[in-house]
Amino acid sequence: MFTNQLTTLVNDTDSALGAAVVSADGIVVDLVSSSPTLTPESGLADHGMVIQQLSALNREFPMGESICCRIRTADRLTLLRRVGEYYFLALWLDTTASADKAAFRLRLTASEIQAAI
Repeated sequence: MFTNQLTTLVNDTDSALGAAVVSADGIVVDLVSSSPTLTPESGLADHGMVIQQLSALNREFPMGESICCRIRTADRLTLLRRVGEYYFLALWLDTTASADKAAFRLRLTASEIQAAI
């Protein structure tokens, strides 16, 4: 459904490992990976929970609408960006990647996907 947009995002982002459109419940709508051994799906349900918890926290202590969330681990950087009320876009990067450049590409792709939803 979003394979073209996700493929472009992964191909045009330095050090990208994969990208996915995911429901807020953690269900993968579409996924593109630059490596056949990388299956980031396993953590997506947990990322959905992170988005839900940030939204709940914002209702209790209004901070403004969350735009992008960055999760750094020892082996990758994950960027999450909300796309509409029920979906988010995830982008996995190598730890050497420029997070700011990747966040810019993520924003552009999120707007394309938002228009299609």
